[in-house]
Amino acid sequence: MIYRYDGTFPGFLCAVYEAYHDGTSHTEGICAGTAPAGLFSEEKEVASREETALRVGAAFYRNCGRAASQWLYRAFLAEEEGREDVLFTYVREGFRLKRGLYARRAEPWAWTVFQWAQKTGAEAGKLMGLVRFRELAEGLLYAEISPTHDVLPLLAPHFRKRLSGEAWAIHDVRRRRAACWDRHTLFLAEVPERAEDIRNSESEEALQRMWRTYYRHIAVTERHNPDLRRSFMPQKYWRYLPEMQERPGSR
Repeated sequence: MIYRYDGTFPGFLCAVYEAYHDGTSHTEGICAGTAPAGLFSEEKEVASREETALRVGAAFYRNCGRAASQWLYRAFLAEEEGREDVLFTYVREGFRLKRGLYARRAEPWAWTVFQWAQKTGAEAGKLMGLVRFRELAEGLLYAEISPTHDVLPLLAPHFRKRLSGEAWAIHDVRRRRAACWDRHTLFLAEVPERAEDIRNSESEEALQRMWRTYYRHIAVTERHNPDLRRSFMPQKYWRYLPEMQERPGSR
């Protein structure tokens, strides 16, 4: 049986639930969206239900602990090809081994999950220091990102605490989603297309000009080292940094 889900983490947990409900011995795999399945495989569409997802997630947390649950979630957000089969093995072994899961980290399936989780966590940590908000004409703080991994769900709680008194939105341009905080509620919203008429406030335009001027003046030409800069701040992030605009190679 191939279980087809909507591509979200809650949807994946619901697929896990259905696999256990039907008997894992009959499970051929879990597929997201329109991913191809086996030619002669029987398929089952799995609806994403919050209650079911919470039930599976809580059971895994109870049996395997916080760290194992965090690895599972972050590994899913890495969006690696074929992630479902590896993660399903990880979940299945977790329910079997319980806290003994930690002692099996050298197993290929466990090590892969751990490595994926590390990559997602590392990119989220880097972006926590690189996200640049700008004030729009409407007063909203707005930032654009385009990360390799789906780190928006990890960034949103961080900035909710850091900027709790401001209304803001972080727009993942690549995935066409935004995390929004209206000073009361944090939510994710689909953004079908990037708006081209986004206007900064007058104070924001002045601030960015001042910042770019300051950045140019403190630069020491003799110490210019693009390779070293890229090792600390990958070039893929430059296009969203005001200080890197109007500079060669900034886009």
